[in-house]
Amino acid sequence: MDYVPPPTDVAAEIGREIFTQRWWLSTGRTLSNWFTAVAIGAATAIPIGILLGSSEYLYRAFRVPFEFLRAVPPVALIPVVVLVAGATPSAAIFLAAYGCVWPLLVQTIYGVRAVDPLLRQVAVAYGIPRSGVLRHVILPATAPYILTGLSVSSALALIAIIGSEIIIGVAGVGSEINVARFSGATVTAYAFTIWTGILGLTISSLVNQLKAWLLRWQPVMEAQP
Repeated sequence: MDYVPPPTDVAAEIGREIFTQRWWLSTGRTLSNWFTAVAIGAATAIPIGILLGSSEYLYRAFRVPFEFLRAVPPVALIPVVVLVAGATPSAAIFLAAYGCVWPLLVQTIYGVRAVDPLLRQVAVAYGIPRSGVLRHVILPATAPYILTGLSVSSALALIAIIGSEIIIGVAGVGSEINVARFSGATVTAYAFTIWTGILGLTISSLVNQLKAWLLRWQPVMEAQP
């Protein structure tokens, strides 16, 4: 069998495998771990980002540690995470959540810091409590930044999940690629690899649609001639 099989063979293999239980079980495991990682990353990054973006003191105090941690790639943590959690879905989820938290955190911080101070002053002048300022002023103004960070983080989380499945053997699409590769099923390995690209495009499209729907209240800027 050729090292690089013809596209027609790969397409035919996808057509066969897509009706098997193995195909959808592995896809379900990958997407479940991906969703959990993104949810954990968002639940961690957004509140911390709002807090750091709202306080100049906290922003300056934690900026250097966060920049250092952000520079550490998730792949470098694989040996430590496997020693602690083993080759489990929890390890893959942690690595993906760690990787996706930073873009979302940075975008949230920048979004909060970009809020016009005049908006906050007007809200305070009208007697709106702090929770109301957060809900009606800061979050709407920061939403475009947060959703941009979510788009980037979603892609990074999928890469980290599939990479973890390949490297440490967590069940999912990545492990199916490994199994097919080591068993000599080259066409099947390529079929699952193409499938990861399709999953990535689908997730990106869904996140962009969510972003457009949530930001539908924003005026559309028309290009000037």
